[in-house]
Amino acid sequence: MTQEQAARHQSPSSIRSEVFSHRLRGLDEEEVRDYLDLLADQVETTDAERATLRSEVERMRAENDRMHAENDQLREQARRAATEVNPQAVALFSQAQQVADQLVEDAVAHVRDLLMSAHSQKRDILRRAQRSAQFRDNSRGGGW
Repeated sequence: MTQEQAARHQSPSSIRSEVFSHRLRGLDEEEVRDYLDLLADQVETTDAERATLRSEVERMRAENDRMHAENDQLREQARRAATEVNPQAVALFSQAQQVADQLVEDAVAHVRDLLMSAHSQKRDILRRAQRSAQFRDNSRGGGW
């Protein structure tokens, strides 16, 4: 196996099928095969984990993008609502002021009416009292 071959990522099947040169005083081929099988299993597990993690990262990126878009949308709605609330609030306060002004005006008119009625009643009571007093004076001094 050349240095270039060792440097690149090997698949589990390429590890299992790797062929080595034979020498007279070489390693036990069965031990080498067992080791290569173990190494291939580890690479296979690592590749599967990497694929799972990549999938999870992609799912999280998509979720992140969705949440950013939702956040942007909510900020825009909040910005619009803030500008819409002010004219509505002004209109509401204006209407409330008009109602309050009308209530005060009605109350003042009612008080005027009550005062006029009270003055009228006072005049009537005073007239009756004067007539009654004159009648008593006339009846005491005139005929007896």
